[in-house]
Amino acid sequence: MTVHSSDESAGSVSVKIYDESGNTIAEGSGSADSAFQFKVDSPKLWSPGSPTLYNLTVTLGDDTVGAYTGFRTIEKGVVNGITRHLLNGEVLFTFGTLE
Repeated sequence: MTVHSSDESAGSVSVKIYDESGNTIAEGSGSADSAFQFKVDSPKLWSPGSPTLYNLTVTLGDDTVGAYTGFRTIEKGVVNGITRHLLNGEVLFTFGTLE
């Protein structure tokens, strides 16, 4: 994750991710304007049939911003010899004018 500051300072950043009950399930910290990593153990993956979202807060200095996110993988793969869209490793049939 990279959190950008408006004045390009290298202030301390903290991130917290919460489950649907408001319990903290992951935390991370680093410096503004520099990439850092942290791990969310066993998140419920977002899909159209199970649209799980997580609340999060990002704190930089005295400022805190709240947002939400979902976890999922999107890739393409060959299934039965045909290249398909995969969501969380499973075929995602997309229907649209360009399909």
